[in-house]
Amino acid sequence: MNTTLIEGKPLAEFDATVLHAMNLIPPTPPAVSAERLLVGIRNEHGDVYRVIRVSGLSNFLSLIGKLHDLGFTDELAESYGDKQGFDAIISAPGKL
Repeated sequence: MNTTLIEGKPLAEFDATVLHAMNLIPPTPPAVSAERLLVGIRNEHGDVYRVIRVSGLSNFLSLIGKLHDLGFTDELAESYGDKQGFDAIISAPGKL
């Protein structure tokens, strides 16, 4: 799992919480799964400012579950397929 920031987009106030949730997921050896799923993190301004690349469905579901437990919302949870190239877009608690 790795992450990059989108240039020109401000960090969210909750960015440290997102990084903490990522660190709770144990690393997966590259040979186990080559599948890459993309998670976008939306800031308080409504912009996706961070992209997380997750290897494997298990790690993806673990990350989404950890963020959900922390009160975050997956905007794409009820949709079919991806949106804007993302498999999930995470918003702050109480935001959509």
